[in-house]
Amino acid sequence: TIEKFWDVWDVDTRGLLRRFQDGRLLEIDGDSVRFHDDQILYLSARTNDQETRNSELLDTHRPPSGHWHDLPHNDRYMWNHLVRHLIKASAYNVLDELSGDIDWIAQHWFLNGPSAVDRDPQLLSQQDDARHRAHKMLRRVRGIGHLMRGMKELSPVANTLALHLSNLGSSDDL
Repeated sequence: TIEKFWDVWDVDTRGLLRRFQDGRLLEIDGDSVRFHDDQILYLSARTNDQETRNSELLDTHRPPSGHWHDLPHNDRYMWNHLVRHLIKASAYNVLDELSGDIDWIAQHWFLNGPSAVDRDPQLLSQQDDARHRAHKMLRRVRGIGHLMRGMKELSPVANTLALHLSNLGSSDDL
């Protein structure tokens, strides 16, 4: 993710990351990079126009189809942080679509487990009132989570969610 984003500015990403690692500002484990909390706070404070930076990051990762559920499964960072970046980019229309995208919800559950699917609707639901689709999704997912425990394949997860979330946009929720 870092390499994909920084390459836009023709930066020697790996060299810069090694310098950060030498300065103990981050940890590198294979292809995984973890910035220390203080470094994240520093970079955030030093970055002008966070909304634009987050929009640029999203633009570099947006799947060619334009649908976030088409993110490659190996792009773990974006699967785990997409909602946060959309919020920081003030992409509220995309957040609203995402809160009803059963394909995205099912893949997110399958890849990252129930806690991720619980966390992101909580973030989404902070953006609007209790009638918002994200609130409805959060209540439904919490109510059916037990049905998907132990499922090892995406298809049964997707089918279960589709069955229980299919009328999410309707006013007769719960």
